[in-house]
Amino acid sequence: MLTRTAGLGLVRRQSTVVAQESPLRAAFQSVPVEYRAGLGVVTVSNALLNLGFGVVVPVLPAYVSGTLGLSAGGVGLVLAAPSLARISLNAACGRLADERGRIPLMAGGELLAAAGVAATGLATSLPAMLGARLAIGAGGAAAAAGSAAWTADLTALRPVLPHRGIVLGATSAVVSAAWVVGPATGGLLSASLGGAEPMFLGVGLGTAACATAYALCVPEISRGSESTPEKRRSWGKSLALLGDRAQRGSVAANAALASNYALALSVLPLQCHAIMNAGPLEIGYLFSVVSALGIVGGPLSGYLSDRFGRVAVIAPGLAICSLGNALLAVAPDATSLVVASFVWGSGEALAAPAIAAATADVAPDHSRAESLALSRTAADLSFLVVPPTMGLLADFSGTPAAPFVFASVATALAACKTAKCLPTRRPSPDTAAFADS
Repeated sequence: MLTRTAGLGLVRRQSTVVAQESPLRAAFQSVPVEYRAGLGVVTVSNALLNLGFGVVVPVLPAYVSGTLGLSAGGVGLVLAAPSLARISLNAACGRLADERGRIPLMAGGELLAAAGVAATGLATSLPAMLGARLAIGAGGAAAAAGSAAWTADLTALRPVLPHRGIVLGATSAVVSAAWVVGPATGGLLSASLGGAEPMFLGVGLGTAACATAYALCVPEISRGSESTPEKRRSWGKSLALLGDRAQRGSVAANAALASNYALALSVLPLQCHAIMNAGPLEIGYLFSVVSALGIVGGPLSGYLSDRFGRVAVIAPGLAICSLGNALLAVAPDATSLVVASFVWGSGEALAAPAIAAATADVAPDHSRAESLALSRTAADLSFLVVPPTMGLLADFSGTPAAPFVFASVATALAACKTAKCLPTRRPSPDTAAFADS
């Protein structure tokens, strides 16, 4: 800025520095004061829940097999039971969350899941184990219906809506951090405790504590709507939501992302073993490091999607996942495999928070939880179907590279579908029909 010095006619330049607020801080400050503590509880609880489940993931298959003496097929059935329960109950839990409110589903669902986790550590027969695992899935369906809708309610508030992406991206980063720490912690605890039973009981108690925090510390935002004859007749018609083009884009994006996760968990270890003779420890380290990309990628993806629109982030993110799958298919050595894994992980870290924001964007406010449940069901179906089908493809082709070729093509098609169906505009309190006052 130019100023004239009195009496001398001299001109000197003064610099003006304007401090710009960080996007994360601006997003947090946009949240109404009465909901900030609730957002903190939901975020921390999600991190602790994912940390707990991450702890038991490495030991669960061996524990089930050793405790019950099951074959690989029996272990697969036990592991798939929660997915079957979620697929069956997601829509019903979503409708209940729309009708009765979010907090009862969040607290009640986590209590049921807590009982299921603890019962897993106590089960001594296949029926008891299946019952415990089904309880985990049923509780998870209820809790996810409530928590996803609560977060969508919060980010639909007029001051928060422009920051929806970065709020969801920040929570995604916290969850990624939990998955970086969880599996390694589980392996260490299993070795030091001499068994998995105390771990299941501990995770069950932690899950129950999260349920209590939901009930006591998280306020309702949307109070739900009364059941009417028209709404009761609409039960069982969740698929009618797919008549909306944006919903189809959201479902396609969620299914593609979940399919990539499922492929990485089921087939990538085979590729690692085939190319670099990696064991569980090396594979675990690779997964942890790739998961760490989400810690940085979550807030970045959210910020970019808030600024440039969801499609501008989702389509490139899925395209990078497609490229990563192609590189994994042709990786000739360990270095190439690690690089390809990082490419894939970068695409996932970029796409995931923007997909979560887009899913919340297109959910109508009168049936928000049910709409979100539709995308979760697509993801759960992917986790249920992809591992066995891609495993069979690897068996029939004689190489674990074939599933990655298939996934590369499918993910690229999903990127195109998403770009075609999802709205390209940025969400705005003035233009978004789904924004709450």
